[in-house]
Formats: sequence, C-alpha cells, structure tokens
Amino acid sequence: MFSVLHTSSVLHYICFGGQAAVIPNEQIEMVKKILRYEMECEVAPRTYEPQEKVEITSGPLAGQQGEVVKCDGKNCLLLRIDHLSHCLMVRIEHSSFRKVRLKTHVTN
Repeated sequence: MFSVLHTSSVLHYICFGGQAAVIPNEQIEMVKKILRYEMECEVAPRTYEPQEKVEITSGPLAGQQGEVVKCDGKNCLLLRIDHLSHCLMVRIEHSSFRKVRLKTHVTN
C-alpha cells in the first residue's frame, strides 16, 4: 500500500486516525488549481461552524462550492477537505461568488 512513496513526486501519504485518507478527486483538483494559480490560501486546522453556502462564479475555482467566512476583515472562501480535520481558506472578491439556492422538493 505504501509503495507509492517510492514515486519521485510523492512526499507523504495522507493518513487520518491511522488509516489512509480518501480525498475525493474534485477536492484534489481544487487544491491543484489553488497552487497552480498561486492563490492566497491558508490552511485552517480548526473547526468552523457551518456558514452560508456559496458557489464561485468566476476565476480558476468557478463552479466550486464553499462557505464564506471573514478573515482579517475580508471575505474568504472556506473549503472543507473531507475526511481531514482541516479547511482551506482562500481570499475571494465578493463579485466572484453567489449564494447557493437550496433545492426544495415539491410533494403532491
């Protein structure tokens, strides 16, 4: 299982609770985009209360959903990384996101 560590570009194996962490591909791609576009980002190893859900409407993270929180008096997008106790906070302009509308179910 840990033979992947012998790959030249692999530094560490991500584990949580002694088990290999399974991170969804879309979250891995999101992190790659943040790094590729050198976006200002901070790892937040703490739990945030659920906030208002938003969707990015422009830029490299267009289509990504997250939560808006205030950091240093500015808007930051809080992106939760499933299966880990960490979040990513990315600074984002207010014009680059919109509220996610909750889908309502119509019953007959």
